[in-house]
Amino acid sequence: MRVSLALTLLLALMALPSLQTSLAEQQRVATYIKVFNDGSAIVSEIFRVPEAAIVNITLLSMPFSDMVFVYDENGTYLYAELINNTKRLQVYTYGARSINVTYFTETLTSRESDILGTWRLSIGYDCPLTLRLPKDVLILNVTATPTKISKEENWIVLQFPPANLTLEYMLLPNVTITPPQGKQGNATTPSPVQKPPKENATAGGTTGGVQPSRRRLPILWIVLALVVVIVVVTAYLALRRHTSGIILDEREREVVTLLRKLGGRAPQYELCERLSIPKSTMSRIIRRLEEKGIVRVIKSGRYNIIELR
Repeated sequence: MRVSLALTLLLALMALPSLQTSLAEQQRVATYIKVFNDGSAIVSEIFRVPEAAIVNITLLSMPFSDMVFVYDENGTYLYAELINNTKRLQVYTYGARSINVTYFTETLTSRESDILGTWRLSIGYDCPLTLRLPKDVLILNVTATPTKISKEENWIVLQFPPANLTLEYMLLPNVTITPPQGKQGNATTPSPVQKPPKENATAGGTTGGVQPSRRRLPILWIVLALVVVIVVVTAYLALRRHTSGIILDEREREVVTLLRKLGGRAPQYELCERLSIPKSTMSRIIRRLEEKGIVRVIKSGRYNIIELR
């Protein structure tokens, strides 16, 4: 009797850490991401942890090297280590109830192979997200609607509810406008009580006439820079549309979007189930996407595997 009771207690104690670990993974309460011009990012994830000496959590992105900083609600740093070079992190909480995990990462974003150098950020999260992007970015596409957009010094701040987010953006070039350097004699403006010399009036314009053209030049340069940006963006969108064959209809876009969320590959029957589309209709959609060069069909026994090209 005593042996069976002791064995039961031992099994309960062995199961307790795994239970507390699963609870810890469900308590991510906030995420903060700051993305830099080179695609690297700083990620801070806030967790509410149970009363356990050790908890295991899964990070949103793979940290760069082993530089992971963990501290509790009082600012005390805690010991933590990555498990087998994965996104799994083991934290020794020492009684903490809330922990902040901050780390550098280079795998959160990827650069597309297009003429503009478009960046793509893809992430799935289960808590409110605050995303900071450099101020001179142009957002081309975003799959989730931000609840708030603001500016903070050199950053654009976007706040999102829990979602699977894919965001495409490009960095705008910094255009420095320098006014042309005119001659010193033409840059001076005569005093109101003095009349300009007649020589200047008969030589093709007074000194006062130089000032409006100098004020217009910077404005003209700004307009030209904006025209260049608009032409480049238009060319980029035209190129993307060309590479896609023709414009996709609503059902085709739903299938492509779902494939992207599933990692670019999924069985055809799973697409039917998730989108509630009949098999015959899905077959026609897949055939059209295959003709446009967007997907390819891979036979796997009795099933068709749909893969993005």
